[in-house]
Amino acid sequence: MKTSLMLLCLLVIAVAPLPRNSATAADKKKPPKPIDHSSPQKIAEEFTQAMKHENWERAFQCLNDEKSRMALLAAAMLPAAFATGNDESKRKSLKAVTDKHGELKPDDLSNVKKLAAMFGDLEKWLTNNLPKIDGKPQESIGKQFEIAEYKNFKVKADVATAVVYQNGRKSPTAAYFKRIKGKWYFDAYEAARNSKSGFKLNIKKK
Repeated sequence: MKTSLMLLCLLVIAVAPLPRNSATAADKKKPPKPIDHSSPQKIAEEFTQAMKHENWERAFQCLNDEKSRMALLAAAMLPAAFATGNDESKRKSLKAVTDKHGELKPDDLSNVKKLAAMFGDLEKWLTNNLPKIDGKPQESIGKQFEIAEYKNFKVKADVATAVVYQNGRKSPTAAYFKRIKGKWYFDAYEAARNSKSGFKLNIKKK
């Protein structure tokens, strides 16, 4: 009887399916899809989705050059600086966020090690520290692009423009795109340079 039971156990083990190995190639996380640079419309969609999912590195890869990447980071720095006001504790907490990424100088972000990482940390800081308006929290820069709608694309050679409505706002802003070696990119520097808000940049390159 004992021999029969042992044989039965061995038979079950032999025919039972082996447990799946979680480390197999099939189960590994798939690599991200390449960014679609085929048109201004596609890169606008890629940028918006990256901001929506807080994939800051991917969002910064949608930008055309270092100047444009620094322009987007500066756009987050400005409201952060205003949000500190006369609050010493906020100033210290903001400085702690920026210091870990490199030395900041007026109109010069060339010493920042990783712009996308710093932008992500600034987004977190802004979410927690922006003052409320009429009892409602303000939107950080990333949040403004989460539900952005682009219309009226116009292409002329290697430059394109569009009208963008951010999070359903009634007042649109202009979006700029540039084609480099056959690929379209979002031009944040040109958008900042032509901003009607008076937001002007004099950014030094690395």
